Amino acid sequence: MNVNMHRKPIASITFDGASSYQIETIYSKDGVHLELSATHHGDHDQFWVVKKVDGREVARYSPRLIETIVWAD
Repeated sequence: MNVNMHRKPIASITFDGASSYQIETIYSKDGVHLELSATHHGDHDQFWVVKKVDGREVARYSPRLIETIVWAD
């Protein structure tokens, strides 16, 4: 990943289960939109997966906890 991927749409993410003790998949559908937040902060880049519901941000997920990212077409 790099900062040029900022706001790249995501079809789904799957958590590995290590932190939540269960595997969970979140999909972009029915008003739920997932996208990558990729920003540069002087000496490092920072990445998050942002979940929006009807255009309003409701959650951010660390890619460290995500096993799989499926990019949207």
